Amino acid sequence: MSEESWKNAKAVAVVWNSMKLSLVHPMWIIEAAKYINPNVEAGSAVMQPVLRTITRLDISSNKLIKLPLIVFQLPSLKSLNVSENNLTGLPSLSPGKKKESEMCNGMVNGRLNGKLCQSQPNCHTFQDSDAVEDNDSDFTYQESSWDCPYLEELELHHNSLTTLPSCMFELPSLKYLNASFNDIDSLPFAMWSSPSVKNLDLKGNYLKNLPLFKARGKSTKGKCGKTSSLPRSKVLNANKESPNTTTK
Repeated sequence: MSEESWKNAKAVAVVWNSMKLSLVHPMWIIEAAKYINPNVEAGSAVMQPVLRTITRLDISSNKLIKLPLIVFQLPSLKSLNVSENNLTGLPSLSPGKKKESEMCNGMVNGRLNGKLCQSQPNCHTFQDSDAVEDNDSDFTYQESSWDCPYLEELELHHNSLTTLPSCMFELPSLKYLNASFNDIDSLPFAMWSSPSVKNLDLKGNYLKNLPLFKARGKSTKGKCGKTSSLPRSKVLNANKESPNTTTK
């Protein structure tokens, strides 16, 4: 990849909110980035260098029940808004399982506006991912890690999510997460060990308890772990507002 093409590349914001979309095709996102940066090399079906130019994606207020995996594998993405849709789940990598892509060769590093951009490998072509998703009648995701190392803001409010995946709380740059007004009734313990989250909004859900640490071989009934064993406090909004209340 030529250094010159990245030197002149422009950061891309894709805004498709309130368009009554029932699906978002991966190629739409790729073509949107190419439209702004026509000089960035096309790459292969597996690796699309132009995707590293996307820093913001807003597909809120549509009719989406599922998102393409490409949304969670935009290596320069800083802001993602998928609120006010009909989402029931998000991709999650099962604990203890190693994703095939981790054994592949990494992408070649590139630069965006003079800054180094790195991308984790992705073994699946977008066409293959589409086939899996289209044939998935229960709308569950294939195993997929999140490749959004620069994601800082994530808007998930007003959907139909019942939980949040542990891998979401492993994102190194995520600071603001709004998952209010969903159907969430449980959360992973990983929420307490997130490296960067400062503001987590969970109001308007069905949470009765927050996850507690259970020591191996010891009963924790009636006991709570030491607060000193948890990370520094973060802003946590989980009041008892009705899930049926809608706010703008």
